[in-house]
Amino acid sequence: MSQLPDFKSLILWTKFTLLHPKILSSYLALKRNERLSPDALAALNWQKRQRLLRFAYENVPYYRAKYDAAGLNPLDIRTPEQWESVPVLEKSELVKHLEDLKTRGVKPDRLRLSTTGGSTGVPVIVYFDKKFAMEPIRWRMLSWWGVGPGEDAAFAWRDFGWSALEKLRRSVLFWPTRRIYLDASLVTKSSLDAFVRQYQAVRPSLLQGYVGAIESLADFVIESGASFPPPKAVWLTAAPVSKTQRARMQAAFHAPVYDQYGCGEIYQIAAQCAHSENLHIFYDSVCVEFLDGNGRSVQTGQRGLIALTDLDNYVFPLIRYLNGDEGSAVAGQCACGVNLPLMGPIKGRDTDHLHLPQGGIIVGDFVTTIFDNDPDCIKAFQVYQKKDLGIDVRVVLNPAVPDARERVERVVAKMREKSLGLVEVRPVYMDEIVSDRGKTRYIVREK
Repeated sequence: MSQLPDFKSLILWTKFTLLHPKILSSYLALKRNERLSPDALAALNWQKRQRLLRFAYENVPYYRAKYDAAGLNPLDIRTPEQWESVPVLEKSELVKHLEDLKTRGVKPDRLRLSTTGGSTGVPVIVYFDKKFAMEPIRWRMLSWWGVGPGEDAAFAWRDFGWSALEKLRRSVLFWPTRRIYLDASLVTKSSLDAFVRQYQAVRPSLLQGYVGAIESLADFVIESGASFPPPKAVWLTAAPVSKTQRARMQAAFHAPVYDQYGCGEIYQIAAQCAHSENLHIFYDSVCVEFLDGNGRSVQTGQRGLIALTDLDNYVFPLIRYLNGDEGSAVAGQCACGVNLPLMGPIKGRDTDHLHLPQGGIIVGDFVTTIFDNDPDCIKAFQVYQKKDLGIDVRVVLNPAVPDARERVERVVAKMREKSLGLVEVRPVYMDEIVSDRGKTRYIVREK
């Protein structure tokens, strides 16, 4: 940070240091890295790529087989120009070869599961290392916005279903920071009103949430005329934000609005600073490529398929992973002084919302995660809302899972709860879900 941390942040630093003794040195290293020259950053990124590639070949069964089949020996990849000869990793491979993508010898209790659906309609499982502290990357980003890690915060997230024990653990971990939550999986006027009242009492420095939920909050604040003490920053995630949405949020909250790009497979990829609409790539922890259909890099400024390499995940390496998004590299350096390379805003991650009578909505960012806890019971799914607002949860069952239908019924029951019984919600079992120009849309609303 450019200034001394506040008292709450100091306490938080101390707690996290007890859990991860190297967390402070990791954060300071990240802060140093952001000021490295472009050449030094490129050298650091390349060194980490080489090390990961060789490790994966020696320790991950799927990469050994994949690279052998391609006639690739990682020791022959000696220059960045040769990197494009490394085969890309498709999302379908993660689904099919989950166990063989784990690093050999890693104990199960060290793995932390994450699920994501992306844009394909097929839930995907990945694993992270519980021993690796991800917080420093987040704290560095917050420092760009003038927010300390221990400052009070408000979140518009989906309900994660935390147990009472987990809620207690989190309250102890983040004390004395005050944290308030809006359940972004179901946004109604009453829930927005209750959240705003909490917000007025706490006056947090940070407002973070899914684009759809924050947009609904902004609309409520403007239309109701509610007092809303400006935060230092509004942090958006999970979907792109349009200029119109951004302007409306800034008008509602009287605060700068920042976009952060991440996905369930790699949480922290890039984020805006205060000086540009483009995003700084966290190039010391992730390699981001923009590729054509043949796995070759497109020119700077040209849109391409995003390929990601997580440079820090050694328990479940992702190397040149195509997550389904598209983007473009941006030339030049930012005026803020951070030398991390730039990329343009992401396109094509928009999600629709499900509408309820009386003006309520079920936020699309929640709908795309309904099978996160049961990704193996289905092959694909799509939520279809009819003109009468009835909801069909379309699924292609996984025949290899004996209780797949029962688990789907449980998911549908949760959707009924979220709809407050105002609309019909039913499962529809299908042999396949027809794609839309090669992609299965998660949410479709009948016109």
